[in-house]
Amino acid sequence: MVQTATSNWKAQPESINLADATVSLIVDAYQKGKADGYKDALTNEAKILAKTFNQNLLNAMAISENLNSQITNLYKIELPELYLKIESKTQFTTALIVPYEFYISESYKQLTELLIDVELENETDTFKIDFTTIPKKESLNRDKLLADGFIFSYLNGNG
Repeated sequence: MVQTATSNWKAQPESINLADATVSLIVDAYQKGKADGYKDALTNEAKILAKTFNQNLLNAMAISENLNSQITNLYKIELPELYLKIESKTQFTTALIVPYEFYISESYKQLTELLIDVELENETDTFKIDFTTIPKKESLNRDKLLADGFIFSYLNGNG
């Protein structure tokens, strides 16, 4: 079932230096392709794949949001941050940033079991979501998360 995501997700700012020659070539090629009307040339199959990807992305966001609410209700903790990574058109990974005190507590094992259950409940032939947890510490490097492909962040109602 496709769930509905809220607008609390945003794409991370790009950390790539656009002066880089390779990136400039890619941007130029994209603009040329767009100008040449590549969208009109998409086959029906490609359009279906694009629609499926979009539905899967929204589904991954919604599942992550629902999980965030579940965790808040079950464990009485607020997850300060969530990040989403697109692995493929059918596979996604959400990084849950959990308070450090909870990360080292006995309750953390129950959270791990919940994450596995949610992954298994939502897996289909055309959709898969994985979760990873990261303790919130001062040394948390958000630039590394971005570099690893976690290009969406969840604002948790604050943005």
